[in-house]
Amino acid sequence: MSGVPSFTGFPDKPPTFSAFPLVDALAGTFAAQAAMMAVYERDVKGSGQGQMVDVSLYESLFRLVDPQVIGFDQLGIVKQRNGNRMDEDSPRNSYQTADGEYIAVSAGSQRTFSRLAVAMGMPELNADERFNSTLGRIDHADVLDGMVAEWFRKLTLAEAMRRLEDADVVAGPVYDIARAFEDPQYIARQDIISVPDSDFGTVRMQGVVPKFSRTPGGVEHAGMALGAHNEEFYREVLGLGLTEFEELQHQQVI
Repeated sequence: MSGVPSFTGFPDKPPTFSAFPLVDALAGTFAAQAAMMAVYERDVKGSGQGQMVDVSLYESLFRLVDPQVIGFDQLGIVKQRNGNRMDEDSPRNSYQTADGEYIAVSAGSQRTFSRLAVAMGMPELNADERFNSTLGRIDHADVLDGMVAEWFRKLTLAEAMRRLEDADVVAGPVYDIARAFEDPQYIARQDIISVPDSDFGTVRMQGVVPKFSRTPGGVEHAGMALGAHNEEFYREVLGLGLTEFEELQHQQVI
């Protein structure tokens, strides 16, 4: 219902969904932001009143497609599937290297494309009337995409990334989870951390994002077993007596 799958994927293939529960996490993020703003309004702005926060799955994703709404309203544009490419800029794609890896590149602006041309050893492309403007690159996207793809096919991932980084191109290797576990940046940022777990001993999972400079936060343990905190909650927080608590356990209420 968000409309996103309609323009996600390749033209000759069915609409593509994300390979993980994207919208669930996105709706949760919107809900968390809304809850904080509601608390701010209640406590800091001083209303002293709570309120209902209404968040839906489809609206969370739909909120991110601003250009499609305005484009259809003003120009009747219905965005179509175009693979990794975009109708609004070029070049933008994932390109296969000589060793079978992939590198994602986004060089839609004139500045970023100029850097890519330098990295490719083809600075003359910046003077080519087909490619010296965003509209020109869009009109000649097939030709340009083919040229970029051919350049990548001649280099290994390491060779291509070295040249791209030297020229400050917006690009990066396409990682799978195994490579993320080994990447020095992931390790330095503590993006994957080891956490105590009652079933597995230790389990690795994502670290805290975003990172606060003064109160960075942390993960103390993985999810606990069902009912692990029942006694603490029912007896200490709610004040149930031992007899009543044990009766609820006996009746399998808790």
